[in-house]
Amino acid sequence: MKITFFKNEEHFYPRISYVWENAEKVSDENNRKKFHKYVLLATTLPLLIFSIVFSRQMLSDYWFVIAALIFLLPLHELCHALFCLLSHRKVDRICFFPYTKTFSWIGAYVAPSFGIWNKTRAVLFYAFPLILLTALPTVLAFFFPELKTPLVFISLLNLSSSSIDITDIIGLLKLPSDMLNFINFSLTIKNKNEPLIIHQIFVTLELDKIYH
Repeated sequence: MKITFFKNEEHFYPRISYVWENAEKVSDENNRKKFHKYVLLATTLPLLIFSIVFSRQMLSDYWFVIAALIFLLPLHELCHALFCLLSHRKVDRICFFPYTKTFSWIGAYVAPSFGIWNKTRAVLFYAFPLILLTALPTVLAFFFPELKTPLVFISLLNLSSSSIDITDIIGLLKLPSDMLNFINFSLTIKNKNEPLIIHQIFVTLELDKIYH
């Protein structure tokens, strides 16, 4: 597993494209892009309100706030990587602050190795940081009242960092139940009595060499 900073997909070789037989692509990409801005607002607003209401305590615990802001993003991505490990799927790399020529909300992402997930596992891949860093701290806050404020802050901070994950989850839930997910795309099989064939095309820096 590689960890990179300020690099986008175009920096990695070989570049990979896919074509398939006996399947068709299913996607909710257009609606997902439109819906993301509303998810972003809904996930950011609770953190903003909490920070205003508990501003005095946040200022007194400034060391904790700074540590949370620094370490939450790596922990969030490690949660994605942990789910891959639990699913017996390797992680090719974790990319932090991928460089793009246009503005992007993506601060980091995990790139699993090529493989197939059903709908449930695909949803869990995106939901795992929400389970461990938002739902779990919220539950713990009820059992440890003295730590309620920092736990809720972690919960809301991770929620505000999960707008893309939540948008992806909503998009996946709208797809057919029998779809197969490959992270970069999802397919449904046309004829279940015939095999699904996927071709990977690898393009290297040497433009005259393309591997299939």
